[in-house]
Amino acid sequence: MSHQANETDIAASSTKPRTVVLKPTCIHLRHKLMYCDERQATPGLVDDSSDTRIFQCMQSHECFGPDEQGVNPSDCQPSRTCFEPVLSIGTTRSTSSSSTQQL
Repeated sequence: MSHQANETDIAASSTKPRTVVLKPTCIHLRHKLMYCDERQATPGLVDDSSDTRIFQCMQSHECFGPDEQGVNPSDCQPSRTCFEPVLSIGTTRSTSSSSTQQL
């Protein structure tokens, strides 16, 4: 009987969703789980816990940015000229010298 209970416990623990810890990075950084896991779908926030995850820049559509440097959460930071931060909902961003856009 206890053997059967252990198998049930193992099956239940394997179906628990993995914890996702989102960290801020460039809004153009993407990885494939952002398109199939709604917890990871927010541009500019990524879970970098995987050692095998491949990141892509949506400006260059490559694994390197428009500045020809590699892309990943630790490299896509404000020190790069192509970096764009996440803007909070309700903030404005200038779209031209005479207008602003409500996000």
